[in-house]
Amino acid sequence: MHRVISLCLGLVVFVLNTHLPLRALRPDRPLIAYGLHAYSTENGLPQSAVMALCQVHSGFIWVGTYEGLARFNGMDFRVFDKSNVRVMQNNSIKCFLEDHQGRLWIGTPNGLMIFSNGQFRMLTTREGLSGDFILSVFQDARRRIWAGATNGLNLLGDQGAVPVSLGKNTSSNYITAISEDSQGRLWVGTDDGLLVSSDPLKAEWKQVLPHDVRVLYGDRDGGVYVGTSGNGLFHFSSATIDSSRPIPQPGGNDVRALYQDLYGALWVGTNGGGLVRVHKNRAEVLTSRQGLPGDSIRSIIEDHEGSLWVGTRNGLVQLTDDRYILFDSRNGLPVDEVRCVLPGTDGDMWIGTVEGGLVHYSKGKFESLTEREGLRSERIWSLASDPRGGVWIGTYGGGLHHLDRSGRMRVWDKTRGMPNDIIRAILVEENGRVWAATNGGGVAVLENDRVVKCYSRENGMPSDFVYAIARDQAGHLWFGTYDAGLVELADGRLRIYGSEYGLDSHAIWTIYPDKDRNLWLGTDDGGLKRFYHGRVDTYTIRDGLYSDSAFQIVEDGGGRLWMNCNKGVYNVHIRDLLAFSAGKINQFVSTSYGRAEGLRAIETSGPAQPAGCRDFAGRMWFSTINGVAVFDPEWQPEKDIQPPVAIERILINRNEYFPGDDIVAAPGRGRLEVEYTGFSFRLPAALRFRYRLKGHEDDWIDAGNRRFAAITNLSPGIYRFEVATRLVNGDWSREPAAFSFHLEPHFHQTYWFYILVVLIVLGLMGLVYRFNLKQLHRRQRQLSQMIEERTSQLNTANRRLNQTNVQLQEANMKLKHLAHMDGVTQIANHRFFLETLEKEWRMALRRPGPIALVFADIDFFKDFNDTHGHQEGDRCLQRVAGTIQACVKRPRDFVARYGGEEFVVILPDTSADGARVMAENLRIAVESLQIPHGASSVSSWVTISLGVAARVPDAQETAMSLLRAADQALYAAKRGGRNMVAVEPESK
Repeated sequence: MHRVISLCLGLVVFVLNTHLPLRALRPDRPLIAYGLHAYSTENGLPQSAVMALCQVHSGFIWVGTYEGLARFNGMDFRVFDKSNVRVMQNNSIKCFLEDHQGRLWIGTPNGLMIFSNGQFRMLTTREGLSGDFILSVFQDARRRIWAGATNGLNLLGDQGAVPVSLGKNTSSNYITAISEDSQGRLWVGTDDGLLVSSDPLKAEWKQVLPHDVRVLYGDRDGGVYVGTSGNGLFHFSSATIDSSRPIPQPGGNDVRALYQDLYGALWVGTNGGGLVRVHKNRAEVLTSRQGLPGDSIRSIIEDHEGSLWVGTRNGLVQLTDDRYILFDSRNGLPVDEVRCVLPGTDGDMWIGTVEGGLVHYSKGKFESLTEREGLRSERIWSLASDPRGGVWIGTYGGGLHHLDRSGRMRVWDKTRGMPNDIIRAILVEENGRVWAATNGGGVAVLENDRVVKCYSRENGMPSDFVYAIARDQAGHLWFGTYDAGLVELADGRLRIYGSEYGLDSHAIWTIYPDKDRNLWLGTDDGGLKRFYHGRVDTYTIRDGLYSDSAFQIVEDGGGRLWMNCNKGVYNVHIRDLLAFSAGKINQFVSTSYGRAEGLRAIETSGPAQPAGCRDFAGRMWFSTINGVAVFDPEWQPEKDIQPPVAIERILINRNEYFPGDDIVAAPGRGRLEVEYTGFSFRLPAALRFRYRLKGHEDDWIDAGNRRFAAITNLSPGIYRFEVATRLVNGDWSREPAAFSFHLEPHFHQTYWFYILVVLIVLGLMGLVYRFNLKQLHRRQRQLSQMIEERTSQLNTANRRLNQTNVQLQEANMKLKHLAHMDGVTQIANHRFFLETLEKEWRMALRRPGPIALVFADIDFFKDFNDTHGHQEGDRCLQRVAGTIQACVKRPRDFVARYGGEEFVVILPDTSADGARVMAENLRIAVESLQIPHGASSVSSWVTISLGVAARVPDAQETAMSLLRAADQALYAAKRGGRNMVAVEPESK
């Protein structure tokens, strides 16, 4: 029973201490297939030697180095060191532990530091520690905290630390590691051996290994892994402490880090031998030759998405089980730039590189064929399968090659009848006939190992520059030319489809005949084209296509066409294209894949044949300038992930508060600034955010990928800020990060002040009344004689009362005016804008008539504030607001500050074209201010991005639809490069 309870408690501690991931790196993939992302001081680390790692339950990853702590949110490192943490006496970090209360324990050479609720405090020998140099820290199943120092073992409690004796079985108090097994036994590693005890407080210790122990790790079966310095890796089962099992691994005998993932794979960090994975008695090594920044490993953890983080002496590494594998020079290719890919006959692949020759990939290994193996050029431009099991190779400048199954290489070039030595595309028929498209010599035909014919301008071809060849279901051959359209060869006759079909102005890079006899053509800049029974349909960016260029077209098993271009990889469903051609839909959706989706090599290669393909397992392969991108189009590892979200920083009236505090903010200008973040370390650029401030506006505000919110002119009151995140096309986080605060009023904003004013007025009125009444009694007998004088006095008093009332009315009007104005820019504020938009919408609905909305955002304004300061930022906002106000001339046109660096312009009776012209004028006017912007990547001056939307309102829509449309157009302008105007497509 005790064993079961201990095991359950041990599992709880395991979950707490390791931040249990949702998934792990699949062990069936070779190490070189994982995504490898390296971080160093250039990315923000305080120093490159990563000695300790920990992911806390809020989502942050903490990194310990020789020069301080770094907290990583997926985008930025925030550094904590002696310069900004008062209690730190030494920047060197040795170990981490997050306990069951969420406190982070940090071992340093000058004591044990604790981070809780945004504050650091330090425990030293003054609080009872046996020594200040902390090497290890551990929480057992009973939630006791143990700390190992160079001067002994310590048990930590609320009152401080208590040194624990190791008895007489060791001569060393140098505690390097601490762990626990499922039996509740405590294991302690020293530089003189390994000790174990069932009751450590009674000093009943037994030495079970005489080696220098550097790391201990409790495995999933209740045993303990032991890493030593110089004697390798050992394992003790939970059943016995009397014998250990050596674990052979190829990384060397100096083991410094251990981790066991959810699949049971053991990850071993060695000192000089790289990273080792041991799974099912099979070991695999990853070293600096495969991309690690260094071979000396000091720490290993796994995050909540299953990525493995490895701390080396030369930097931090993230290993990810990406949807997209990138094969490059790091993991086997001779060079990075790849032109073409081709499936082999046995599940292998052929890869054509630029200056690296032909690469054969089989069973996880790469083999290169270069000039030494008979290639006349190591620039491979085209590939084709041979029905007899070989491969045909087209080079750039070296002619046509054939490699048979025995490895023999043969070459056809100009000396053997080829019209040109640059081979753009190859097609091999079942009967062995070979068609080779050339760069300036037309198409050569090979039969029985010799060139028997050439199709060129001399015998009917419209161009000698042929880039694509395909054969359709009827057996007809099709040639795509660089400058003369499409050519069909049937029954020995050539037929040209050129200008009359709209096909001669763009080069045809690729041809794909589908099973329904559609001929799909990828062009250089003319969009995707469908050729069917002499008719050409064109699909472009305007219709929903991601790019007007396609180097290759590959169909998957679900009816989608996958294409690659200079901007990445994208797909579109054939049924949507056909529906568009039939007029059933006005636009279709094309899905793109780039860095935000995990595709690390965006710029693909072309034109070459084939620049992409589908292998026998259904995976897509696309050539890029940075290697080969490989992925399963159906596998979406991020599909079920809901990233955590956290609030990093809170500023209220420029004063900083911690999210866990009971925040009561002193009176001020009513400005709230919040920095927040989400946690997807695999796809940080794919995170999207929304936030709301309850008590101000209950509706969510879509922040896109912005991780900063600023709300101004808040009235005194109680508010709750909430922020949620999601991956692109994913679900919003179930539990948003939130905090509440009370914004106290100025005295003149309190109810007491208003009551006091009323009382003063009433008191004055009472005094006047009493005075008049006294005068009335005193002169009652003289009433007839003094009636005129007394009437005059009453009139005077009434005038004073009227003046007081007028002053009160003027004060109320001024307060109402202030409530509608933005305090910084002196233009209308967010709330007044929403009221005006609703009013104008209702007016346009009654007429009816168009109404347009322009959404403007200052580019990189947060960076402007960080570079030039918030004072300059306010001046910049004032100048931009004044310029926008000056450009708007019509009486009903309305300008407001939406929030932060965002402005809106309501343009009644204005179409989308008119609004676009106004937006462009605003963009030019702001840029003409020539406000210096040292942190902008688009201009030396402050610029704005603008989104335009217009509607003729109907009863089915609300004003918010126009607002959302303009916001989406603004996002398109930002994504398109900033300093530009984007118009919502539907409103054009």
